[in-house]
Amino acid sequence: MSKKPTAKSTDHVAVEYADLTGLLPWITQFAFFLSLGLVIARCTIMESLRDVTPVSPGTKPAPGGPGAAAILVLNLICCLPAILILLRRALDKTYYLHSGIAHLLAGLLGIWAILSTAWASDKYAAFINGSTLIAAAAMFWSTAQLVRSWSRLRLVSGACLGVLLICTAQGLIYRYIDLPDNLQHWKEIRLDEFRQRGWEETSFTAQQFERKFINGEIIGFYASSNTMAAMLVFMGIVAAGVAIQRLSNRDEPGWAGAITAAIIPALFVVFLTQSKTAYLTPVIAGIMLFAIPRVRKFMLARRTVVFSCAVALIALAVAVVIGHGVYHHSLPGDSLNFRWKYWTGSWGVLKSHPWIGTGWSNFGLHYLQFRLPEASEEIKDPHNFIVRFFCELGIVGGMIALLMLARGAWEITFPAAPPAPSSKPKAPARLGESLRPIIVIAMLAMAINIVASIEFHQDKSWVFLELMKRLLWLGLLVVAFAVAALRSSKDPVIDDRPAPWVIHGILVAIAIFLLHNTVDFSMFENGPMMLLALLCGAITGVRHPTSHGSRGRSPVAAYICAASAVGWCAIAIVVGVPVFEAEAKARDADEHVRQGNLRLAAEKHKAAFYEAPVRNTDFAVRSAEVYAHMPDGEAPFAQMISEARGHNPKDFRPQLLFARYHISRDQAMEKSTQIDSAYRSTLSIDPNNVDVRLEYAQFLSTVFESESAARQFEQALQYDDQLDKAEPKRLSSARKEQIRERIRELRGE
Repeated sequence: MSKKPTAKSTDHVAVEYADLTGLLPWITQFAFFLSLGLVIARCTIMESLRDVTPVSPGTKPAPGGPGAAAILVLNLICCLPAILILLRRALDKTYYLHSGIAHLLAGLLGIWAILSTAWASDKYAAFINGSTLIAAAAMFWSTAQLVRSWSRLRLVSGACLGVLLICTAQGLIYRYIDLPDNLQHWKEIRLDEFRQRGWEETSFTAQQFERKFINGEIIGFYASSNTMAAMLVFMGIVAAGVAIQRLSNRDEPGWAGAITAAIIPALFVVFLTQSKTAYLTPVIAGIMLFAIPRVRKFMLARRTVVFSCAVALIALAVAVVIGHGVYHHSLPGDSLNFRWKYWTGSWGVLKSHPWIGTGWSNFGLHYLQFRLPEASEEIKDPHNFIVRFFCELGIVGGMIALLMLARGAWEITFPAAPPAPSSKPKAPARLGESLRPIIVIAMLAMAINIVASIEFHQDKSWVFLELMKRLLWLGLLVVAFAVAALRSSKDPVIDDRPAPWVIHGILVAIAIFLLHNTVDFSMFENGPMMLLALLCGAITGVRHPTSHGSRGRSPVAAYICAASAVGWCAIAIVVGVPVFEAEAKARDADEHVRQGNLRLAAEKHKAAFYEAPVRNTDFAVRSAEVYAHMPDGEAPFAQMISEARGHNPKDFRPQLLFARYHISRDQAMEKSTQIDSAYRSTLSIDPNNVDVRLEYAQFLSTVFESESAARQFEQALQYDDQLDKAEPKRLSSARKEQIRERIRELRGE
């Protein structure tokens, strides 16, 4: 065997060579650690596209979660593992890539969502949330390259167990520590809180807010208690698969016992969320896990037939549900019946934009026009992930989504797995060496969480408590990884033994999560979406372990890597930086409002609106709201209202703000035509809005349009009568009688 030269001498000039092949695995090792850290972090923070907290002079700033800029940055970071993988492929001739059709379809879906910004009414929401779909597609592909061994699959399951522990702890802390203190504080500040938000104490909005607060709705790190419940079930099923694998391997009983001890309190928190769907899905998951060892051989022997039958059964179930709903105009149970009303309105949305949809994250703006009069909620999501894809991305995007689901299901159920580890005896591992990667992943996750979610300029005691929580989360993560991934207490090495039950647990968890999202929207919250992409990628990776071999360096990979890196930097500079600066200006504007510097606040909001490459009409509306309180603010108020109308014609807030502003300035007669147009435009967007219709009727009566006012009052009563009798939004009997009396007065009866 010839020696590899380490230096070359020509004419007394020595050129040193460095063998970097030993460093190449660290590129993908870091990519794997970063992927797990990002997903854990995003599952344990509440990301919000918009801050809906009202701001008024004299109020104190409330802690806020990551906004649009943070979402965009996190999405960019989620794409980094894919770029690092391409770099490894460009440099390492032995590193293969696996790209399935499902990966291609996921990428196409994300690209189509981004392109929908061009025709979306709310372009800001379409672009920012479309970038999340791109990030999820990148996570799906990159994880399929990174998870090709049993040891890494076990670490992925450890991440799920860790998030399960954190969500459970957060739910229990809120219910039994934070909530009692909050309720006591609420009694002291409730009237001030209503006043700051511009609500009447007896209004529906105020009562609904107070009811949810007093009931102690457990939402954890998500937008609703249903998402919290769905995530606990999702991760709990993965944990159950790990526990069953421990029992199957006849490991020390304490390992399976520790996992079971984590699942039980998680189920208790699910009970506290009062999510009816989450009561049923664990039962279905249990039945599936029980059936797997009994039907697995049969399914593998007839895989194509079984898969085709499963698709046919799903299609039949959908047809039965739709048929029942169309025939009976309802579905069994109050919860499903509410969903049927949502889906009926969604059909109108789809018919109005059949091919390309409303634009990603724009469903709510269009739904109001088509919602049934008896459907009181102004929902932002149709509570069915397939319906959402079709409504927001049209038939084109909906078909891509269906093909991605079908192909993805085929690929993740492919009957293959990584080879068993070598039987050669290994030297005993030290616990510290095995815990090192676990601690690195946990610390990376909490570092991302802290940077993204904690505002260090807030009250020091609040910051301290939040940091202590993250320290607790860090400990829970380390314990979870150890319980899920270490072989045993005597041999504490990352376990590389075959783990078919971990695969089964993840597959069942994915199926149950998708089932849950046929009646909910948890899949489209950023953390759950990234977790779903991670698990689908991990299963795809271990199902295709033959992606290794010997091949020359790929110039194509080098070119794609370079182009991706340049594109990544360009997006960060051209889009990310301006969005970050716009949000910073908006936060400064809110602070100026609190201090009473209205003119400076209005100008800051105005600058924030014009700064971002994709305009956020919220900034224009906020600027107009501040100008409305200034004696000389009418001209700039009109300018910002016009901008908001032009950039988001489906948002009726600028229309209402315009009408209310001029009515409050006793300009009802002078501006009657424009005010009338504003109300008509609002009601064309949301015809079932009883409050706005009553407001419009009152305006018409002040400008002596008596008959028109009477008709609007009558329509308001008609829409109100169609609401469910138990609906809190319904007008009281006394209020209805007042309206009828007003109608008689207008008609001189």
